[in-house]
Amino acid sequence: IHSEVEPPSSPGPRLERSWVAVVFAGILLQVILGGAVRHLGAGPSCGYELLSCGSAGLWPGAGPMALEQRMNMVHRFFGVLLLAGVLKVSWTSRRLALERGRDTLGRFALVPAVLVVIQVGLGLGTVAGFRISSLMVRVPVVALHTAIGGLLLASLLVLYLSAGPLLSSDDGGPA
Repeated sequence: IHSEVEPPSSPGPRLERSWVAVVFAGILLQVILGGAVRHLGAGPSCGYELLSCGSAGLWPGAGPMALEQRMNMVHRFFGVLLLAGVLKVSWTSRRLALERGRDTLGRFALVPAVLVVIQVGLGLGTVAGFRISSLMVRVPVVALHTAIGGLLLASLLVLYLSAGPLLSSDDGGPA
């Protein structure tokens, strides 16, 4: 009697992690830029208009607050770009994880997407908060905006590390 032994099935290709790393680096830069905006007092430099910088328009020209206004607008534009990047990475990671039967990772891949949407909402809240004179409203929004930025970084790091071994041999097995 001849019996064939099936080779063990490989887990398939590992999830693409380079874009997770790129988005992580972008979020880290955004957190640093946000800290600079906050500590240099550039936050209120554009007023409470969401899509422009007050009377300076979409991109501030020369003036006494031009540097602060430009920093503020770069932070806003980069935030929109990162929103798209995090959503793309989360969705792609989820799809690939589920295709490979990694249901827990597939569910976790949604965490950065949820956090980035909350983060952008809080960012809009900090801009809108300049209309409100109450520190009881502004301070918690800014604090949460900072905290969610940290959680977003942590969730991307976990997603990166969960996507597969850091080292592998050429045949796809562990090193």
